[in-house]
Amino acid sequence: MFFVNDITGYGVQAQHIITFCGDAVPMNQQFVQDKLINVIKKQVNVVNLPSLRQRANSYFPLVERYLKAYGLHPDLKYLPIVESGFLTKAESGVGARGIWQIMPATARGYGMQVSDNMDERENFDKATRVACQLIRDNYTGLRKLAGSVNWPLAIAL
Repeated sequence: MFFVNDITGYGVQAQHIITFCGDAVPMNQQFVQDKLINVIKKQVNVVNLPSLRQRANSYFPLVERYLKAYGLHPDLKYLPIVESGFLTKAESGVGARGIWQIMPATARGYGMQVSDNMDERENFDKATRVACQLIRDNYTGLRKLAGSVNWPLAIAL
């Protein structure tokens, strides 16, 4: 659960606990370390950091309001950074679109219009409502099914 660095050169180690949604990220697991590094490497070469920071600062207060209204953890505001860099027209190779990278069938299942003429996944307000509902549905569904759940598991579905 710790990301450990020898910061002194004398074998003295500082421990840094990284948390997400109140849970410690298991940085002692190689799989987790590799995934985190891969996400960072993918983003560093293609992201204009000042522009991303500006978009994030503009969107964070809005996303925080939605998360609070839906009873979701405030750390979930960081998801769009990884998913799309807060670009409303971002599209993945498998068809996910918008800042939350919602798949077409999921969007339609939540009442969004997805067609050649109109794609509501690009609409910040509608997409954010659907993303919040989806995350909340995943969380409550897993709680009913398994008895316990955490936010990272709910967003992984």
